[in-house]
Amino acid sequence: PQPNRGRGRRRASRLPSAHWRLMAPAAEWPLPPDGAARRPAAGTPARQPEVERWAEALDVLAGMLVRRIIPDARTDCGPALMECEQSGLLEREVSLLLGPVMASSGAGALAGAATNAAAARLLAEGSRREAELILREALAKGIFDGASRVLWMACGAASVPPAAGLPRAASIPFKTPYAKELKLLRHVMAVARPGDPASVAEAVEHFGDRVLGATRLWLKIAGNVKAEVLAAGARGAPTGAGVLEVGTYCGYSAVRMAAALPGVHVDTLELDPVHVVVARNVVAVAGLVGTVNVWTGHSRELLPRLAVRYRRSSPTGAFAVVFMDQRGSLYDLDLAALEHHRLLVPGAVLVADNVLKPGAPIFLWKLADGHWRISQTVHVGEFGMPADDWMAVSIRLGAPSPAVQRPLPKELVQLERKADRIRKQATRPGNGSVSFKDWAAFSEDMQARLADFGIAPTSWACPDWTMRAEEGEQHSAA
Repeated sequence: PQPNRGRGRRRASRLPSAHWRLMAPAAEWPLPPDGAARRPAAGTPARQPEVERWAEALDVLAGMLVRRIIPDARTDCGPALMECEQSGLLEREVSLLLGPVMASSGAGALAGAATNAAAARLLAEGSRREAELILREALAKGIFDGASRVLWMACGAASVPPAAGLPRAASIPFKTPYAKELKLLRHVMAVARPGDPASVAEAVEHFGDRVLGATRLWLKIAGNVKAEVLAAGARGAPTGAGVLEVGTYCGYSAVRMAAALPGVHVDTLELDPVHVVVARNVVAVAGLVGTVNVWTGHSRELLPRLAVRYRRSSPTGAFAVVFMDQRGSLYDLDLAALEHHRLLVPGAVLVADNVLKPGAPIFLWKLADGHWRISQTVHVGEFGMPADDWMAVSIRLGAPSPAVQRPLPKELVQLERKADRIRKQATRPGNGSVSFKDWAAFSEDMQARLADFGIAPTSWACPDWTMRAEEGEQHSAA
């Protein structure tokens, strides 16, 4: 596509017109075939010419920085970063993290975190010497922090630098892009015990409940009781396979699941590259760099690539636990993709958050009709907010059934559109466009509308994880 010559795109018009083809939306980019998703073996040249095209696109992003045009992390950097990760372009990937992604938050607020994220990827790929060199540069620049120290020790460096505190950086105003996530990361590094996943998870919860709660802003994590439901579901899954999370955000749930299932590998997918950077730092502080992989990209593009990645090592399915925490209207599509690519083992456990608030009506309807048995639809309180929510916990019984499902009521389609509208409204800059009171009212209305179609919770989770009576009927905690 040709550049928009209106006032809003004047700065970007400095780029040569030939480069705009490379900067098109991800769906229009010349994606390599699924076979190219596999990381090349050591000493094997990267595939051509697809990789060359992506290399050119990365050069364009670098050129934008030279021209002082700050790329958008999600739309400009995300697709290129995803392709680097999945095609084994490690050097290019590190350059992206230390260039366009680092610059996307402005004012250098992301510098230390982006450096740590690059070092974590180098470590995960076995490049310890290169990771150590990057961390030495961070030390020289004064951006060496708690996550840097954990990564340094993982490198096996001969000398350990002095104990790192917070990076020497100015305060982060809430108007700064990604201010909430950057403040969260700084809080975790200040109060969590390095190498202790439970301490890191508690630090994230403390920030969301106590620090951020005082500002009437909300941290979207499955904390407190939700975390207990997730851990209980994960522990009930078959052994011998991994964990998949769709919707990483800050890495909290990935840390929780890794702690609940010691020795089990976790793959977690996140669309926003800045959230990827923050999550990799949280994972690093928890000491889980070798256990948790944080991948950049949308689930519709990454799930086929993961199928290629694990096809040889896990022919009967790669994942025994799936946690869905992205947009609810995508749950049923992602579940269909997981089935299509045979990524699930028999008896796999699926946990889905926010199926009431904002809601996933179509997912709940289809789940009840398929080959999944809903063991619990758990009524929980939302973390950090006085509003109700549900979590769906389901078990895979077998292969998809060819039986015809019940027709989808058009009212549920409309209800899902309503859920998407309030979700979009809530994610506008400032995070204050939907008040806690409005969320509580929306949740109550959604619950009443779902009840018209026989969709209701089957159990109630209590803060102290005990039995309690609800309207005269005894319900067990999930």
